[in-house]
Amino acid sequence: MARKCNMALIVAAVVAVAATLLYPLTAQPTAAPTPSAAASGGVPQTYTVGDYSGWIIPRPGEDSLYQTWVANKTFKVGDSLVFNFTTGRHNVAEVSRSSFNSCSTTAAANTTGPVTIRIRTTGEHYYICTVGPHCSLGQKLAINVSGEAAGPAATPPSAASSPPPPSVAATPVSGPDVVPSGQSPAAQPSTAAPSAALAALPVTLFSVALLALLH
Repeated sequence: MARKCNMALIVAAVVAVAATLLYPLTAQPTAAPTPSAAASGGVPQTYTVGDYSGWIIPRPGEDSLYQTWVANKTFKVGDSLVFNFTTGRHNVAEVSRSSFNSCSTTAAANTTGPVTIRIRTTGEHYYICTVGPHCSLGQKLAINVSGEAAGPAATPPSAASSPPPPSVAATPVSGPDVVPSGQSPAAQPSTAAPSAALAALPVTLFSVALLALLH
């Protein structure tokens, strides 16, 4: 009797190990997660120079108004600057560094406000008001442009814009090796029979062990 109990324990252990080893073979594969789309880069931004203050002569004690406004911003090619000012009182001209420092230029100025200027190149850009002493009083702006803002996503061409692919008449083929059009034979392996056989193996082993104990 003790011998039969020991054999039963051994056979049960063998069946458990076999089931554990065969489980990965019979388990259904899980689909890989679809990678999420990467966040698009920064799109072109529109900056209102001076924010609510607009494009003005800084008040006494606020000579660094526009330097402070620029301090926490990153400008890129494609961004736009909006200069809000009253037509006839101010203007805005893009000038060289030397003209910015001297507040004198012969460059043409935009005189009708508001003015929107799109940034087209990297590097340093300088803007001043050429009306009277406004530039000397602090109505001047210097920015540094680095990199390029990502443009809007391109629109894929419509289906009507491309000619349809030539149609190919399908030739009916009979037999067990027929593969649907557009799929390779390796794309649809038949795993039903092996999986069923492997899944039934632990039960078969258990039945054999039980018969051995009964005899």
